[in-house]
Amino acid sequence: MVQAAEPRHHALDAHAEAGVRHRAVAARVEVPGEGVLRKIVRADAGGNLWRTTGDIADRWEIMSTIGFTQDDLAPFGGPGRWNDPDMLEVGNGKMSAAEYRAHMTLRAVLAAPLIAGHDVGSSSPETIALLTNRDVIAIDREPLGRPGRRVVQRGPFEVWTRPLTGKRVVGRLI
Repeated sequence: MVQAAEPRHHALDAHAEAGVRHRAVAARVEVPGEGVLRKIVRADAGGNLWRTTGDIADRWEIMSTIGFTQDDLAPFGGPGRWNDPDMLEVGNGKMSAAEYRAHMTLRAVLAAPLIAGHDVGSSSPETIALLTNRDVIAIDREPLGRPGRRVVQRGPFEVWTRPLTGKRVVGRLI
């Protein structure tokens, strides 16, 4: 049985300027005519999660485009301010196991919400193992909460790093 992960327990930024900062994020992320900012949950009233993309699909071309375009949004994410590049496609069956691993680990490096986008009751053992991987979940939920950034891009290869507490860093070659 797959259980939902505990919600993040970061305190919301209650500072009076928080609403101004979140409105600035919405203005920066939205691309007129493209619907990139699909929804924002009253960010000016304390919302702390916003979609940064259109709908994802269970295809490498779409998932990788969405995932790898999150780099510019990293400065807007952090504790109490989560960039959400849509649900996980892990378990929907149209990508390879390696592509699903890349999807899941990139999400962890991005500090993005890990929300399953399939019927978890019909998950294969491989899907359950990936979705419940304690190491990946620990990176995603790491207390510093700062999203990772792309540090190298050479052809189809990218290296992303994410700062962690205690001056540690995690890296991922994709």
